[in-house]
Amino acid sequence: MTALASAHSPSFNDLIVASDIVDTIRNDERLIDHELGSEDRKKALKARLKDMYKAQGMEVSDAVIEEAVQRKDAERFIFKPMKAGVSRFLWTSYVRRNKYALRLSVAVGVVVLGVVGYNAAQYQFVEKPALEAARHLELQLAEVLPNRLKAVSEDALASATRLQDEVSKSEIAAQQTIVNSAIRARDAFAAENGIKAIDELGRTLKETEARRTRLASAKQIIDAEAAKVAGLSVDANAREALNLKLHSISLAAESADASSLKSAIRNYTTTLNYVQSTYDIRIVDREGERSGVWRYWEPTGEKYYYLVVEAVDRTGRVQSVDVKNVENGRTYNASTWAIRVPQRTYEKVGADKQADGVVDNTKAGVKPAGSIDIRWDLPTINDQRITSW
Repeated sequence: MTALASAHSPSFNDLIVASDIVDTIRNDERLIDHELGSEDRKKALKARLKDMYKAQGMEVSDAVIEEAVQRKDAERFIFKPMKAGVSRFLWTSYVRRNKYALRLSVAVGVVVLGVVGYNAAQYQFVEKPALEAARHLELQLAEVLPNRLKAVSEDALASATRLQDEVSKSEIAAQQTIVNSAIRARDAFAAENGIKAIDELGRTLKETEARRTRLASAKQIIDAEAAKVAGLSVDANAREALNLKLHSISLAAESADASSLKSAIRNYTTTLNYVQSTYDIRIVDREGERSGVWRYWEPTGEKYYYLVVEAVDRTGRVQSVDVKNVENGRTYNASTWAIRVPQRTYEKVGADKQADGVVDNTKAGVKPAGSIDIRWDLPTINDQRITSW
């Protein structure tokens, strides 16, 4: 506590004067630093202050001056932050420059990485695909589409020329004009559609050529085989069967199915071989195989009886022949089939086999050369045959 404060409480006027003295001292920082640095200089400062106020017509006591000097001297050791403003901001920034520099570096790094990443993504997902699409379009317009147009046009025109099809030639030329215009207009989609139209027309023309070739080939076969059939010594039924097979070849040739033509030719060849061959028709008599079967015909409640037979050529080999199944009307190529016979005939063969396990008389008929029909040596019923049982 100061001597002034311990002696007596200062008056209001003394406080005002002391405050003024403090302000005076504060306004001259050099005065503070210099005069308050030692006791001698403090005494000199007090004398100067007293003389200064006396010159202004004010009598200031030594106690008041002492109080003011002590108050100001105490303020020298108290930190007072700078007032907010530009100066404070600049000094604060300077003091914290390392911290701010680190943060600024991080921020700049993030920004740089962001910019680099954005530019990379922009190139990878936007610019690069656009460039590739542009290069692809240029390649299509400059090379691919013109080359394809030339190839499909030449192919289609070749077929049209062979077919002497002037309408198709005109259509190809019109499509070529459309495609070339589309290429000049850089319309790859329209050009592609035009090329596809020419290609499809070319495929149609090729199919027409193939059909004509098949017809011509079939006609040669039919003409040659018809002449052969005309010179054969065959009965009427055999001739009719062969002519029907030749007609099937003609119908198949007119269709677009090459496999049907091959099948028709194969059927004709099989029938011709059958007509020209001689077969013995025998009752099947082998271990493990049936010699006869019967069917129960539900509509009439009757039993139908069949003997199982096969065709054997002159060398003793069993041959497959075409057999029409009476139950479904379909023709099958079979090595064994069954012919319908009266019950009495069926039971006679059955008794023969049951006697000693074999059929003594297996001969059922013969199919002579030049005929398609079988001459049966046993009674049959309407030549009805089945192929499965």
